[in-house]
Amino acid sequence: MNWREKSACKGMTEMFYNDRYRTKCRAICESCTVQKQCLQESIEFEDINQAFYGIRGGMIPSERIRWRMRRTKMNID
Repeated sequence: MNWREKSACKGMTEMFYNDRYRTKCRAICESCTVQKQCLQESIEFEDINQAFYGIRGGMIPSERIRWRMRRTKMNID
């Protein structure tokens, strides 16, 4: 079974791409059993300088970019 089938946000796509629901979406992500897989996929497939729009793994695009940049920097140093 694909991790997306287990996601707490399944069927709520529009909400996760609307800033008005940011707090509610973060709460849904926090309780999701596949949050790590969602964030990992987002980090792997997004450009380090241009994250996709929407909340993924509980993070907004700018947070994912900062997280990935810190992680990349730590691997280089």
